[in-house]
Amino acid sequence: MGESLPRRKNNLTEANIVFSIEQHDGTLYVTLSGEADLFGSSKLRQALVKNLDGVSRIIFDLGGLNFADSYFLRLLIRLRKRLGGISSVKVRSAKPNIKRIFEVTGLDKVFM
Repeated sequence: MGESLPRRKNNLTEANIVFSIEQHDGTLYVTLSGEADLFGSSKLRQALVKNLDGVSRIIFDLGGLNFADSYFLRLLIRLRKRLGGISSVKVRSAKPNIKRIFEVTGLDKVFM
């Protein structure tokens, strides 16, 4: 019989996002770094859902975010709908490549 090779971790299925969440006076402050892709956004969503009680606004600091895709944008849209306010979700400190995603989709007018 042949030897079995050790399994390699599939980097595509691991979340490469780091975040911190703080709440002050009904506002959630979320600092992100890494990649907000399908898996990272899912991990972030799970953490946010646990912290939404009593929250009327979320501010995302994207200064450390290197990549974001449509799943992250979808998360922001869903959070905005859930909180029910025009300015309930805002982003700041986005790097040029992240800011461009918002501009191309027209979401800069909504979230920035």
